Amino acid sequence: MVELADVRGRLRLRQIHGRGGVATQGSDELNEGTQHTPAETHNDAAIDDPAPWLRDLLHGNYKTGDHDEKNPRDLFSGRVKEPHAKRQGEQNPERPRVLTKVNGARYDSRREPKLKAAVTLGVRVKECKKDKESLLNGRHRTVEPGFHRDWGDPVDRVPQQKQNAHHAKYDDRRSLNALVRGSHGGGVAQLASSGQTPSLHRSVPEGLEWRSRGGNLSSPLTPPPRAIRCARPVQIDPQHPALGLRQILREDGTAVREPNVDDETLFQIFRHMLRIRIVDERMLMRQRQGKVGFYGASTGQEATPIATAMCLKPDDWVFPALREASIMLVRGYPLTKWLAQIYGNAGDVMKGRQQPMHMAGKGANQVSWSSCLGPQLPQAVGAAQAMKIRGEAGRIAVAFTGDGATSEPDFHAAMNFAGVWKPPCVLICQNNHWAISVPSSKQTASTTFAIKAEAYGIPGVRVDGNDVLALLEVIGEATDRARKGEGPTFIEAVTYRIGAHSSSDDPRLYRDEAEVERWKARDPILRFEAYMRSRGLVDDGYQEKLREELTEEVLTAIRETEKYGEIERPTLFDDVYAELPWHLEEQKAELLEHEPAPSH
Repeated sequence: MVELADVRGRLRLRQIHGRGGVATQGSDELNEGTQHTPAETHNDAAIDDPAPWLRDLLHGNYKTGDHDEKNPRDLFSGRVKEPHAKRQGEQNPERPRVLTKVNGARYDSRREPKLKAAVTLGVRVKECKKDKESLLNGRHRTVEPGFHRDWGDPVDRVPQQKQNAHHAKYDDRRSLNALVRGSHGGGVAQLASSGQTPSLHRSVPEGLEWRSRGGNLSSPLTPPPRAIRCARPVQIDPQHPALGLRQILREDGTAVREPNVDDETLFQIFRHMLRIRIVDERMLMRQRQGKVGFYGASTGQEATPIATAMCLKPDDWVFPALREASIMLVRGYPLTKWLAQIYGNAGDVMKGRQQPMHMAGKGANQVSWSSCLGPQLPQAVGAAQAMKIRGEAGRIAVAFTGDGATSEPDFHAAMNFAGVWKPPCVLICQNNHWAISVPSSKQTASTTFAIKAEAYGIPGVRVDGNDVLALLEVIGEATDRARKGEGPTFIEAVTYRIGAHSSSDDPRLYRDEAEVERWKARDPILRFEAYMRSRGLVDDGYQEKLREELTEEVLTAIRETEKYGEIERPTLFDDVYAELPWHLEEQKAELLEHEPAPSH
């Protein structure tokens, strides 16, 4: 026996096991700590049945009392009173007779269990034949316009259609749940074996399916799930840009086709990529020396941020993730101020209030990213929408994320907003195959990350993230679309994180070094250098000279940055109030009375 008790302890139903079961008296309170015999314990195996509680209802195995006759959903929601006591003169003591009025129809639960089931399923019944086939095949007469299929709510002008759904006739005004659960002719087993599904108001077109929602079938108190029609599966061309891989340079540096890029731009790209590689090498050494607390290198992923920066205008906004800080340098942000934000010293324009590697600068229109790598996406589409509302034509926002952050709710919120409102933005996912120690294969069941854009109504493109020329082309097309008011684009840049996630990570613990070696052969800088050599733009002498020049530039900037002293402690109280309140003035004075803590 399983008690179907309202969780508020007010009213209850009682399920009687078998037609010969006997109802036992219960209280209005939940029976906490009650010991049940094995016969009274709920059988978990019954959960496999699509709706065991509904089947018991159809078999007349519920004992109910009077309830609100205006609302047939009361039976499902548990708003029924205690069952009546056994009436005098019952001929069958094993099946207590309960007279109940539902929707104006008085019936005997013992004599007319199928009529009772029909009423509670949301059909106002005037009369019904008592033979089983009449009710189950839907040949009953109704006196009301009809009922909504979910809860039995009255609706007007619902046409009555009796159709043949896999050998089971049914009335559209009846709850479709009854047919899905097998309480009409045919049953679940027959539907499952046929591999087909029923329809409401019309036959189910090929390629559609029915799913249930809104209920946990393991709980007898759960409202009956509703049947809904799923959207037609999207047929995607195998040549779709989100499934392919846009590429201009092969892994050996030879060109599939010549890009439309002038030589001066090629030199700039090569210089910027090589400089950030040198910065990463030197700053990782500084972190190991204890001069900075944290550093995240972009080794192997230099192509995407550099190509993006080359496509931006000065008034565009950037919302980066961990490995796109180099965009600021390409856009002219001073390297010394950039490095000072890693050291967190007096040269830091953020006054040491941000974590290392979270670089930002109003002069470069770049917003600091969040360590949880998701919030910058809704911020970017919101900023882009603000530009659109203000009529700032030609301005765009670009946001970055990793493959791991596509599992964050922020990603889906941003994609949905972008798809609905069409703000001028570009969203770029650097799929470097690892979200710290979690492989990209654990992030999604989609064929690619780019294909996710289709669900949001956004163009999706998949590009070789180690091919800077292909990136320049794809991101350039996306930014042009956004500037013309044609809406957002989602780009998946397929790349690889050669080094550790950060200076705090040891990737040898979770990935195969052979995999790393394979991707080192696809190094974006080496690939682009090979192309430049094939064009006669770079030779050994030029490459060595450029590396020496950039190394000196980086070391000079590091030495200058390390000359800055510590941030003055009183700045802790700055930039919050125009006029400092009295209580903060007192705290500031107290702070200055104490000596600074020793630093390393």
